[in-house]
Amino acid sequence: LSSNMSGVQKVFDHPPDTINAFPAVAVIVEDLDPTMGFGGNSFQATVRLVVLVASGDDQHGFDLLYDIVDPTATTGVKYALEQSNSLNSTCDGHTLQSIENINRRELWGGFYFAADFVIDVWKTVA
Repeated sequence: LSSNMSGVQKVFDHPPDTINAFPAVAVIVEDLDPTMGFGGNSFQATVRLVVLVASGDDQHGFDLLYDIVDPTATTGVKYALEQSNSLNSTCDGHTLQSIENINRRELWGGFYFAADFVIDVWKTVA
């Protein structure tokens, strides 16, 4: 995602303690039932990409947020996901399920303009 979405400063594989550079992405694996997620030599999971574009409370933050959720913008997350079905070889494929929680909100002790992109990913292992 970071290589297909211009300007991403940091990607976290966990909820971060602090965020000082924007945009940033926290990749959070949703709860997974192992009996449903693992089948033979394949893996399937639902992943939440929490994309944070700014902190504070001003119009610029709302403008940035609109740009990343706009499905037609080449600066948006949907466009970035469409540019690499394998997410740079980290999976075999993915599907964007929903875009949620689009707003200024409190996360991990700070206030951020953010949106959640929920995707299903799958991978076959040898």
